Amino acid sequence: MNRPSARFTSAAHPKIPQGRSPLAQLLHALNQPLTGLQCSLELATSGPRPVDQYLGVLRDGLDLTARMRVLVDAMRELLDIQRTEFRREDCFALEGLIRETVFDLKPVAETRHTQISAACESGLWLRANRSFCAAWLFRLLDSTLSLSHEDSEVQIDARRNGGSEILLTLSWEKAIGAESPPCSRAELGFLIAEAAVERIEGDWLRDSDGTRERYRLRLPGATADSPELESRK
Repeated sequence: MNRPSARFTSAAHPKIPQGRSPLAQLLHALNQPLTGLQCSLELATSGPRPVDQYLGVLRDGLDLTARMRVLVDAMRELLDIQRTEFRREDCFALEGLIRETVFDLKPVAETRHTQISAACESGLWLRANRSFCAAWLFRLLDSTLSLSHEDSEVQIDARRNGGSEILLTLSWEKAIGAESPPCSRAELGFLIAEAAVERIEGDWLRDSDGTRERYRLRLPGATADSPELESRK
């Protein structure tokens, strides 16, 4: 499945600058808090100041450092994705992975009074490494829960999309009046998932109808006569 990735981002959830590689986007985003920290420290050391101003510099510095750490952690995840190697025979049943991921995130959903409903067509085999996909699917669903409105429902649907291709759709009601900062953990979770999906030669589309967000992933599947499945019989 070697088609260009489709990227449509709702204005309600701005992201870090597009048109660059994910790693380049993160490096660009890192420059702002890094510059802010340097300026803050230079100001603090430019001459004697009241104690409360020094405390303000420390608080600002801690906030900027925390933002940088989130970005650096995301860079590490991206590098891990790029270094991951796959075997040609990697293949697994998607239904089980979706069920496990929903179960693992059930406590998170409960704290937000959010329901997760999952429908997966039987017999869907994803042509990819299971552990690799478990990591990005967990990250993606966790981000979805973070952006969803409390007392709402996150819906997951997986089905064939013609031939062996799999269409995985997540949809949720976005939180009212809540903007997701460009470099928030939730938005970075989408960036990580997108890079991982492209790594397995899938692509993605994110859109919104005003009240609900949708994330559609087209993933490489395997048919019943694929060598990977034949070897399992």
